[in-house]
Amino acid sequence: MAASAAPIRKGTASSLATLALVAALSGCATIEATEADCTKCSLVAYAGTRLDVAALSHDGEALERFERAGVSAPAYPALDLPFSFALDSVILFAPRDLPGP
Repeated sequence: MAASAAPIRKGTASSLATLALVAALSGCATIEATEADCTKCSLVAYAGTRLDVAALSHDGEALERFERAGVSAPAYPALDLPFSFALDSVILFAPRDLPGP
C-alpha cells in the first residue's frame, strides 16, 4: 500500500503564511531591479538575486552600482533570495515574443 501524504498542520500553514507575508513586505529585489533601469549598471540577468547576494556579503561596490540605478537592497535579503532566484529564473526563461490575439 502506498503511504498517504501527511496533512499540513494548522501551525505549519500559519508559519508559511507569515513567512510569505514578511517576504512580500520586505521588498522583492527582482521586482525592484526589473522596474529600474539596470542596464545602466550592467546587471541584467538575475539582477534581484545578485542584489540579495551583494547585500548578504556586504559588497559595497555592487550595492553602489545598484544604488546608482535606483535600486535598494531588501530589508531581509536572506529571506528574499530564494524567491528572487525563482522569479529571476522565470523572467530569464520566459518567452519574449508571444503571439498576439
